[in-house]
Amino acid sequence: MKYSQNSEQSTLFSFDMMKIELPKGNELIQMAKEIDWDCMIEIVGKKYSTKEGRPSSSLRMMIALEIAKRKYGMSDCDIVEQLKVDLALKVFCGFNSCDHQIPDPGSLTKFRKRLDKETLIQMEAVNVRKMIRRVPLRIRHQVIVDSSCIPANISYPTDSK
Repeated sequence: MKYSQNSEQSTLFSFDMMKIELPKGNELIQMAKEIDWDCMIEIVGKKYSTKEGRPSSSLRMMIALEIAKRKYGMSDCDIVEQLKVDLALKVFCGFNSCDHQIPDPGSLTKFRKRLDKETLIQMEAVNVRKMIRRVPLRIRHQVIVDSSCIPANISYPTDSK
C-alpha cells in the first residue's frame, strides 16, 4: 500500500463552520493535544511504500482508532461504528469536519499487522520523551512512594488467641 498524507481544504461541514461546541474536558480531546502525531505518523509511514500500491487510509486516523479501541476495550467493528457518531473520536482521529472517510473494520486488522514490536517501542518512546520534557526538572528524578502500614483485621483459624 502506498503511504500518502493529505490535508484537504475545509468543507461546509467543518466543525468551525457549523459552530459545534466540542467538549473541552473529554479525555480523547485532551489526549489528542498530548500525543506527538507527526512523529508517530512518520514512524508508521516507514512501513508503507511511497511509490507502489493504492493510497492508504489516513495514518493519523488508523493510529487514533487503534489507541481508542484499546482504551475503551472495543472491537474493530464497534470502534468504526463509534467513529460515525462520536465528535470527540472524530477530533481525536484528526478530522475537523463530519464528512470524512470511514474505514472498513478489516483495514484495522491489516494496519495492526504492520505494527511490529520495534515500531510500537519507537512510538511509545516518542510520546514518553514528549511527556518527560513537560515535567519540571526538580520533579523528573523523584520517586514518590507511599509506605504507610494498614493493619489487617484478618484472623486465621490456625491463630491462637
